[in-house]
Amino acid sequence: MRSIQDGNHCEIQRLDEERRRITRDLHDDVGGKLLTMIYQAPSEKAAEQAQDTLQALKETVAVLEDAQETKFETAWAVLCEEMSEVLPNIQFVKEHAAAHRVLSSREYVNLKRIVQELTSSALKYAVPGTLVVTTSSTDSDDIVLRFQNDMAKRPYTSLSGMRGLTNIKSRAAEMGGTVEVSMPSEQHSEFAIKITLPSEPSP
Repeated sequence: MRSIQDGNHCEIQRLDEERRRITRDLHDDVGGKLLTMIYQAPSEKAAEQAQDTLQALKETVAVLEDAQETKFETAWAVLCEEMSEVLPNIQFVKEHAAAHRVLSSREYVNLKRIVQELTSSALKYAVPGTLVVTTSSTDSDDIVLRFQNDMAKRPYTSLSGMRGLTNIKSRAAEMGGTVEVSMPSEQHSEFAIKITLPSEPSP
């Protein structure tokens, strides 16, 4: 039994050291090259793309380090601002008291990727100006995020079979949450997705 425990401890140490090595390499090598690309970019668009990639790298490093926590309210305010930059006519509705959940680095990135996927989908398929994002809470203080909009056109495949929705469900599940989807039909053109996150992280 002691031999097994010692072996497990050594393996954990090895994995931790490997994670730190990868983090250093990403920060020093890839990060440095991206900074060079930003400063030497031939156009403003190329510089913006490199800047976006650098930001994604920083988020990945934060997840690997797993040393940063962010209050949900703070994270959500930042994400709402980012959504507004992409979709200026977006409408936000708040129907709950302040959420007290604190997000780990990984959870913050998951939430951000979910929002980015839904924003991109709305930009592509929604009738401009119809996207409404509602935040509310349940009696047990779970966080409920609802995205709804009228569809200007239907996706080429059913949304349930699209990779984007699969990724959203996987990211929400990793946070202990659930996803419900309402698809447009012949009778109505509204698309809606409801994401429920527990008030506390899963143990």
